Amino acid sequence: MKIKANTIKEITSIKVKGADAMHSLDSYFQRTTAPKSAAQERREEF
Repeated sequence: MKIKANTIKEITSIKVKGADAMHSLDSYFQRTTAPKSAAQERREEF
């Protein structure tokens, strides 16, 4: 059971890392393709 729990945690952490990477890429492309004001970018960050 411990091995299964560890593998599930590893898989979820990898998924989270992948999602973060995709989100950062999406936000980067959104900024480059559609520039916004600094205030709008700050709102999206938080």
